[in-house]
Amino acid sequence: MNPTIIIISYPAITVWRDGKLIDTSPEIATLSESDIFVSHEVTVEKINNSQAIYRHYWCELGEEPLSHATPNFRHNGDLAYKHLEGILARIGMPTQVIISVPSYYNDSQLSLLLGICKALRLPIRSFVDSNVAALACEGAPSEYLLVDIKKNESSVSQITITDNVTRKKVSTIPNVGTEKIYANCSGIIAKKFLEQTRYDPLHEIASEHSLIKNLPSWLTKLYARKELIYDIEHDGEKRSASIPTAEIIDSLKKTLLPITRALPNDKTILIAPSIFEIIKGAGIFPEYQTLTLHDSQRGITRNLDIFPEDVNECPFIVEMPSTNKPSTNYSIQPILFGIDPSSATHILSGSRAQTLSTSPVYIRSDGEFSSSSNGPYVAGYIKDNHAMLESKGIKASVNGMTVVDKCKLKIGDKISMDDGKGYFIAIHVTGQNGAQ
Repeated sequence: MNPTIIIISYPAITVWRDGKLIDTSPEIATLSESDIFVSHEVTVEKINNSQAIYRHYWCELGEEPLSHATPNFRHNGDLAYKHLEGILARIGMPTQVIISVPSYYNDSQLSLLLGICKALRLPIRSFVDSNVAALACEGAPSEYLLVDIKKNESSVSQITITDNVTRKKVSTIPNVGTEKIYANCSGIIAKKFLEQTRYDPLHEIASEHSLIKNLPSWLTKLYARKELIYDIEHDGEKRSASIPTAEIIDSLKKTLLPITRALPNDKTILIAPSIFEIIKGAGIFPEYQTLTLHDSQRGITRNLDIFPEDVNECPFIVEMPSTNKPSTNYSIQPILFGIDPSSATHILSGSRAQTLSTSPVYIRSDGEFSSSSNGPYVAGYIKDNHAMLESKGIKASVNGMTVVDKCKLKIGDKISMDDGKGYFIAIHVTGQNGAQ
């Protein structure tokens, strides 16, 4: 029987069995006068009556005292214990488990997690680096930097793929975390609510949680329009405010600027699912691909033979065999995969080269790259070993010829938009630092 795979990633813990997602539980806990409620136990009523809300106890796993500690819930480790206990109550006790953890987990966090698992009598076969597992699924030979985000800082993991996928150094970028991002965005939204409705959603804990809870879904819609209507329901009354999306996007860009400055141009940059959930609708980092939780569990499932059978050993796996069938999804060297020599591999806009892969890259009507297909767009992607350009709702031309539906994109092709928002050049990158 295949092991159950538990993936720890903000903002939810996912459980996989035989390649299928069988459980998802949000990372949230509330403290009331009588008890602490974790994940699925948290309800609107419990939030209304809570003294404190905790949202980062997995990514900040440790034994630092909680802001409102109790004898039974002293630190984040106790919250993680109860969360995992609830998961096991829903899915049953597995015969074997592999737990996939963020690259930034350190020895003390792994030791605490192992203690939690032993206290629950959970038969742990191994811990594994989530990003190493994901790249073992279909990553190509290259040097990668993986960007992840925590409560108060971000992390950058160096991962090299040759015959093996190997995680090397993990560094941090201080003062760039979800707490700051949500605080800045919430502040802008709360100000607009106060101006338009005379209601401050940050004044009461329940409405503040409602705002924070809805922020991820709101952020996914940022790039689609100039203004969004934000709704908050509290005490049976629905309140709405119109928020200029440009203000939120500008705030996100300023907050994430230290990440942009820290990343070199000669490495393949990948975004962890945790940060992608925040920025995917804002048109930020459109040139970077995103790892997925599905890739992590597939990488583990395909390499089960490297994990020891003895559930008492429990090593931390940070190196796995690389795949012999890499895709172009995570590569800046598509030439490695039989790309037609005449095909473009990148679209150049000014000094910025956007990588093409099997996942489409969208160019909006304003000439900006995006990862979203909402609204009219021009899309570039790799199909059947050749770059393609597809037009949906925007009149575009290649070398002066109007694109009807789609066409192949070759080296040196000039892409123009009908509204005169500049032009793009198709290029072919032959190595990490060279182009044709």
